[in-house]
Amino acid sequence: MAIFEQEHYGKVISNKLAAYIMYNIKDGDIEEISKDSKFSPHELTNIIRGYEYLTEDSSYTVQQLFKRCLNNYMKSEKHNRDILNELIIKCND
Repeated sequence: MAIFEQEHYGKVISNKLAAYIMYNIKDGDIEEISKDSKFSPHELTNIIRGYEYLTEDSSYTVQQLFKRCLNNYMKSEKHNRDILNELIIKCND
């Protein structure tokens, strides 16, 4: 699942995507995802908060975090598949 394209690199991630990740992240997710990458938890957090630009290198790690958040969301009692599908389509706005 590629959610980023060349045009997204060198920019901050969208506010919608950042909000979705921050809302659906669980304790330890950033640390666990960053452990398998070359990005520290601090760097990954900065990318999500818009303090650092997305790069081609960091995009894979952000996508892994997004997948984790999708899984967290699907496990929650609040999920609605229509809203999820709409979010995936709009996350690159």
